[in-house]
Amino acid sequence: MFSAGLLFLVRKPISPLKQFYHRRYHLILCLCKVFLQLFNIFEMGSTFRENCDPSVGTFPNPNSVLNPLAKLIEETSGKPLYSCALEPRAYLKFVQLTPEQWNKVYGNVKYKKELVYTTEKDENDLENPRMLVEEAVAKWSDELQQIQGGKFGCIVDRKKNSHKLIYKLGCLFI
Repeated sequence: MFSAGLLFLVRKPISPLKQFYHRRYHLILCLCKVFLQLFNIFEMGSTFRENCDPSVGTFPNPNSVLNPLAKLIEETSGKPLYSCALEPRAYLKFVQLTPEQWNKVYGNVKYKKELVYTTEKDENDLENPRMLVEEAVAKWSDELQQIQGGKFGCIVDRKKNSHKLIYKLGCLFI
């Protein structure tokens, strides 16, 4: 004996074909969402970086470097806007992929400029991450002054090499 209130618990079986299309639909939606998050270059740029999700890379506190870097670049150059969506692309370009792999996969991707700063420091030598930012911007100053408008995204990465740490800052401008 069923009461009228429990009838909603009884479900009609779904055909295997409907299940297949339902799962496929959700998979496509999921993949589209991931793709848009990784490669959306049409997002609104911000005048500061503080709103970005955690960055990719191996630096323990990327915000301590990337936030002042974004601010300094915006002040030094022709006012490009920071785009959080470019951080994963910059990570692929400067850390994850070799130049050959990048050209094979993203050869048609156009960007105005790429800037990379690499330095080696003793393990305990980077107490003030802002120092790393100032070194990079000083090295890039001539090139930054040529950039007018557009968007940019940056990464900071760290690798250990014997008793030294290798820091890499990279920025893509579109």
